[in-house]
Amino acid sequence: GKTGHQLWMDLCDLVSKHPAEIKSLNIESIIRSGIRQFTDEVGRLWISLGDHFIRLGQFEKARDVYEEAMATVSTVHDFSLIFDAYTKFLESLITAHMEREESSGGGAGAEADLLMARLEDLLARRPELVSSVKLRQNPHNVHEWLQRVKLYKETPQKVIECFTQAVLTVDPAKAEGRLWSLWAAFAKFYESHDDLENARIIFEKATHVNFRAV
Repeated sequence: GKTGHQLWMDLCDLVSKHPAEIKSLNIESIIRSGIRQFTDEVGRLWISLGDHFIRLGQFEKARDVYEEAMATVSTVHDFSLIFDAYTKFLESLITAHMEREESSGGGAGAEADLLMARLEDLLARRPELVSSVKLRQNPHNVHEWLQRVKLYKETPQKVIECFTQAVLTVDPAKAEGRLWSLWAAFAKFYESHDDLENARIIFEKATHVNFRAV
């Protein structure tokens, strides 16, 4: 009485929780084929795959899986599930290292510091990662590109790269929002840095864009 989707979920839950007992199957390829087949609820499948490697004690591999998952999912819901699982995983590793250090009287400090730095880096990257998910969902969303630019306001070079990527990506025919505002913001960024030459070049290029409306 279950759908194919439910059976896949059950199978992936089952195999990821018993990596040591299951010798006859390639668990990673089973879970990955589930990820390829389904577009919804892939977050749970990615977490199963990470869980599989955690249970095998292959923590670096688990990290790779979480990173790959965050870079490929296309819904904020799936992203949030994976991000929470990833942070909990790092937090539990840090706790384990701290406890080991206390019981052994030192020795795991450097490892714990490295994990702490990784966790801080992950938390700092969250806004950019969420932005990437939204743009994978709809790369022609002008508002989302303008929001992404704001994330880089401390780094002018990254702002320029982001604007460049935005104007190259957004298709005027599919643009959601006011495409002219993206070009104008790009030119005004140069203007605000007293680079009038580049501001003029961007405005000039913008006049050649095949906008939908006069």
